[in-house]
Amino acid sequence: MLRPSQSLSRSPLFVALLLGSLSGARLPFRALRASLDSDLLCEVHVKADGSRLIVDPAFGWRFELKGPPQRVVSLTLASDAMLSLLLPPHRVAAVTSLVDDPDWFPRPNAFPPSIPRIRASAEAIVRLNPDLVLFSGYSSAPTLRLVASAGTPVLRLPSGNNTREVRQGIEMLGKALFVEAKSIELIAHFDEERKHLESMPSFGLRALFLSGGQYTHGAGTLTDELLKLGGVENAATQLGLRGFVRIGPESILRARPDLLVIPATDEASARGFLARALPALRTFVEATKVVPIPPYAIESPGPDCLEASKILRASLARLLSGNPEKP
Repeated sequence: MLRPSQSLSRSPLFVALLLGSLSGARLPFRALRASLDSDLLCEVHVKADGSRLIVDPAFGWRFELKGPPQRVVSLTLASDAMLSLLLPPHRVAAVTSLVDDPDWFPRPNAFPPSIPRIRASAEAIVRLNPDLVLFSGYSSAPTLRLVASAGTPVLRLPSGNNTREVRQGIEMLGKALFVEAKSIELIAHFDEERKHLESMPSFGLRALFLSGGQYTHGAGTLTDELLKLGGVENAATQLGLRGFVRIGPESILRARPDLLVIPATDEASARGFLARALPALRTFVEATKVVPIPPYAIESPGPDCLEASKILRASLARLLSGNPEKP
């Protein structure tokens, strides 16, 4: 096991305000997420002797794994989901607190109660004596600097700005966990589902994703791609918006989407906020179709993200057939 070759960069990129995924906070959006340059993706190399070398050019870290990690700590919901499909629970030392919430995690019984739910500080992470810590581009950089400086191997998964990055994360994690066969199988299933969704016809509708009634995801986001795979165009992208941004009531009215796509846990609060924000929105919201999608599919860039597109297509098929109720 190698210690990181240098401390974290002091670039503004790393001191930007990031989502507090280490705390397990239920933030309803990823608008503040810092995204690392795609040229600086972390790499996992399989060496001739079978060991793994983690190289992170963005942070200057290099760690060697001599054998399969046995005490893996996951600090993001997406890595929780990957672990639930790739590793037996006895090799997991801690996961985020959201794994017990079926709205946020599709396999709520995947991790037994004996596995700690971590609301992490560097001290809490190191105390678990992990042999691999999983994080993402929107995890707390200062905390991870302290963890890495203790010599604990850390693996930065792609931020998940598109399905390509999601599958890259699965591939990378499969190598680091010494379970390449399982990750290849998971990626093949992911690719097959994506190809099927891509082959399906468009509904010819425009959708606007809203989180908390105030934030949307424009071009260059996973949500933008999931909406298109779900058979609709992203109204935020058509407004010229990019990334995770706040959207005002006037912009929502200007966009005039055919439907609103929202996290299922946000439906009541989103409708209430929109109705109060601008009187003209009240009539619009009452007349606009709303498709709620579980947060685990639309808010987390993990292996279950394509569920968002499938749920969207199924919901629209029912709505357009005049039968909005689930069968």
